[in-house]
Amino acid sequence: MKFINDITHAQLLKMDRITCPDEPLRFRNLVLVFCESGELAFELNYTSYTLKENGFLIITPLDILTFEKTSEDYTSTVLVLPSETFSPILKDVNLLNFKYIKQSPVINLQNEYLALYKQILSTLWHVKELVAESEFDNIASLQIS
Repeated sequence: MKFINDITHAQLLKMDRITCPDEPLRFRNLVLVFCESGELAFELNYTSYTLKENGFLIITPLDILTFEKTSEDYTSTVLVLPSETFSPILKDVNLLNFKYIKQSPVINLQNEYLALYKQILSTLWHVKELVAESEFDNIASLQIS
């Protein structure tokens, strides 16, 4: 199993079927995955899930992720937030909601939320090009909260 170390700045990246690693991954960060097209079959903490187009996956610290299969057309946007960035957000999160996320990490977005998340990710891509890495942390965490 590969352990993904703490990152120092928020990361925003594209993922496709070629960039999915073969080995299990364990994260120390909050990872948000928005599926733009296709499907991703995976295990999260030894439970199987499928992320489909317009679905949203939340990976919390210490989760174990294993990629099983991707469709030919799979693409996604991934936002990785360092623990220093998302820890202040969690203090305002109802713990019952957090428990729900751990039990149901895949969310199929309804149309009104779909448009909102697409806009947030589009904004983050533009902001990432314009600001320093250290400033991107704060902007990304504000957009997500």
